[in-house]
Amino acid sequence: IYATLFDNDLPHPHTFGGINMKWPIIGNIQRSSGMIFIRRAFSDNPVYKAVLQRYIDYLVSRRFPLLWSIEGGRSRTGKLVPPRYGLLHWLLNAAERYDKTKPLYIVPLSVVFEQVVDVDAVAHEHLGGVKKPEDLAWFYKYLQSFKNPLGKIHIRFGDPVQARVDAGQPRDPLAVEKLAFETCVELNRSTPITKASLVCMSLLAAHPQALTRSELIGSLDKLLNYLSQTGAEATFPLSTGGEELLNSAVPSLQASGTVFVFEAGIEPVYSVNEEKALDAAYYRNNAIHFLFTGAIADVALARLYLDDAGDEPLVELEEEILSLRKLLQWDFFFPEKEEFLASVYSDLDIRGADWREHVAEGKNGLRELFTHLSPVLGHGALEPYLEAYRIVAEQLLQSGSGEQFDHKTFIKDCLNTGRQLHLQRQVVSRESIAKAMFDTGLKVAKSRGLLDISLAPAELASRRQQHAEEMRTLNRRVRALRSLASARRAGVIT
Repeated sequence: IYATLFDNDLPHPHTFGGINMKWPIIGNIQRSSGMIFIRRAFSDNPVYKAVLQRYIDYLVSRRFPLLWSIEGGRSRTGKLVPPRYGLLHWLLNAAERYDKTKPLYIVPLSVVFEQVVDVDAVAHEHLGGVKKPEDLAWFYKYLQSFKNPLGKIHIRFGDPVQARVDAGQPRDPLAVEKLAFETCVELNRSTPITKASLVCMSLLAAHPQALTRSELIGSLDKLLNYLSQTGAEATFPLSTGGEELLNSAVPSLQASGTVFVFEAGIEPVYSVNEEKALDAAYYRNNAIHFLFTGAIADVALARLYLDDAGDEPLVELEEEILSLRKLLQWDFFFPEKEEFLASVYSDLDIRGADWREHVAEGKNGLRELFTHLSPVLGHGALEPYLEAYRIVAEQLLQSGSGEQFDHKTFIKDCLNTGRQLHLQRQVVSRESIAKAMFDTGLKVAKSRGLLDISLAPAELASRRQQHAEEMRTLNRRVRALRSLASARRAGVIT
């Protein structure tokens, strides 16, 4: 990052980092070059808090550029996670105390790696493992790992987001949250798709079924054509053919063990290594912000087809889309309702000709629509999240309605429940069985009052049962989309 800024005659920023990275000698070098080491938590230390606030005031008043990870590190999942408001809140406070006539801008900066060194360690943590301390020994091993080629690092700047600081006016209570949301939306837009992300998307969408070389190339061609029409950003030309993409991306994924290639049969087949599903999910998630809009449309259409549409199918479709938007609000950044609906309809215009007419015809029209809707995105992009929500819902049914909620124990129980359901093939994706996924599943449950033990036990049990049934139904719809995609590959549906 610093080299890119220097090469473009931009000033070297002051960077906020965790104090755990302040190692002997190296830490001193970093601090001399603008690194500001801060504690992870200091709410119980008013003196430390006051000194840090004054230092931030000083930096803002002199308009020094500042750099930090607003989300606490996209690298933990591959997908942009909810922002943290602390530093942003303090920056606005500092801006309000000094010259309010000069605008304050947040410039989204995306850093995307074609392959990541510690993706195995991330997967280990998601499966319940303990995070290894980032000490000097860890840093030495980290440097040693760069002996193997890992591809390029891609840096993209998004459009600046202006912080609204009005002189003499009280701050909007939601100003920090709105600024963080706008920043994250722009950060997603500027985060480009990599070749590895599309290969992993295609293979995970078919997993546990392997894809032949021709099937994988066909899947990649469909994705490339779709993404080029949506105007998505990528680290390579989206006019690249599927075969060229496969030849350039698979060798490194195969070398890392993420992708398995079996070549002793009639035709080479490709699949995600079962033990590396979370690694593949990391790379897939680099592109998921360009795919989830179409995926929501697919799941909503599946509801109308499987449950039969009523007299006003287009109205029902819109209601289902908005219902899914509300359900998935903890995992994705959505624009305002009208803008989101317009983006869904635009997506359907690209993937399915005359989709409105087909939906209006009811079941027969929807059957016709699904025969040529391409690509089918619902299962590949959303299944892991909906499966994780279901695992949380199933575990809540097993929890006593009057018991005090213990987060750590509950997550451990979810890991075990998820493994059981996976062995029973009721859960398809191993990436669904991860602590980070369960955390958002719990946010969904909390938003529906399913953790409120002050409710009457019978009422709480009824709510949890209803929630579990809804999650099971959603998962059945997504599995139907998976079956549809499989049948189309087999030539059963043309």
